[in-house]
Amino acid sequence: MGEIGREVSETLDYKPASLFVRRTIRPKYACQKCHEGVLTAEPPRGPIERGLPGPGLLAQVVVGKYADHLPLNRQESILARHGLEISRQTLSDWVAAVADLYTPIRDALKAQILKGPRIFTDDTQVRVLNPERRVKKPPGEKRKQKKGAQKGTLWVYVGDESTVFDYTKSRSRDGPLRFLEGYRGYLQADGFPGYRAVYRRGGVTEVACMAHARRKFHDARSNDRRRCRYALDRFGELYQIERDLKTESASAETRRAQREAVAVPILETFKAWLDTERARVLPKSPLGEAISYALNRWEAQVATQRTVFSRSTTTPPSARSVRLRSVARTGSSPAATRAREPVRCSPALLRRVARMTSSRSRICVTPSPGSAPSAATPRSSPPRLGRRRKPRARLLRPPDLYRNPARPNDEKPASRRASRRSCACM
Repeated sequence: MGEIGREVSETLDYKPASLFVRRTIRPKYACQKCHEGVLTAEPPRGPIERGLPGPGLLAQVVVGKYADHLPLNRQESILARHGLEISRQTLSDWVAAVADLYTPIRDALKAQILKGPRIFTDDTQVRVLNPERRVKKPPGEKRKQKKGAQKGTLWVYVGDESTVFDYTKSRSRDGPLRFLEGYRGYLQADGFPGYRAVYRRGGVTEVACMAHARRKFHDARSNDRRRCRYALDRFGELYQIERDLKTESASAETRRAQREAVAVPILETFKAWLDTERARVLPKSPLGEAISYALNRWEAQVATQRTVFSRSTTTPPSARSVRLRSVARTGSSPAATRAREPVRCSPALLRRVARMTSSRSRICVTPSPGSAPSAATPRSSPPRLGRRRKPRARLLRPPDLYRNPARPNDEKPASRRASRRSCACM
């Protein structure tokens, strides 16, 4: 039979990495007449002076440790399976030697970041071994002290084109101060107090992160879902603007014009809402802490648009309308409520209160002028003791903001009152 064609099938397979020895042979030369002076070529220079590993093995160890998250003890076992017995201490020395080799590249990346207009930074605490630190043995136990570990801090600095990591033994301000020495521009970071020394030094503009402020409202949803939903919707509108600009690949001038036209009104309305709700919620509640965090860092959150906000020195119209409607619904202004006088009552009520109260509790009431000492003055409503409570203002919101579009208007949601009607004790 003659061949008329071929059927080709392919199978995916894997060839494990292998270790090999690179041998370099250098011939020796000597004078055959005088038999003096031996010449030999210089040996090839490796990454580590007189070191055993080549560049490929060092790259594999470093990539396995930092990119593949393989600790050195696991790499020690992997190399042992290939027939190479290398201790973990030797591998650690290799990693330290590679770090020294990368020092010029690291310095060049740092200089490139410091020349840029903006830097994003954050820190992460990691546990590192400290041979100088010893763990105190518990009293009564007869065992040797073990080497302990401590918490170090790994700082990341992200520029426009480069990223540099910096390690410090503690989470103090000395790390950012040393790294950002001579920098002039915008610094976007969280609310860590260690960055304040960088801002006070001058030349660095603080830029806060909207994601940190949004996270506070996201975590406070169990406290007040309706208000947190309103705040999260405002953040969503701001994020949607940035997504649209990124999709369109808009230029810097287009992005700035779009933010000024669309994002600035949203921020002004949101700022007015935060100022209004700050007086209505408890300061120590999760929602109160979220509002305080956003307002305390408001200037830093809108730092990139400060030139836009500087044009408007008066209160935005949206905030004025919110305050006017609030005063109209409550019936009195906040200033008038705070300036109210103490409640006055008759002497008969004073004697009744004196009999009801104990020696430890005191209620400060003032007799009304012109009232009889023994007879109570008739009144249409019972008197109120102590200071009069401030009237609660209604929550001002768009009428259809929290309405569920899937539920008709005439259908009311199932509430807790429906379950209470079925209880016989209610």
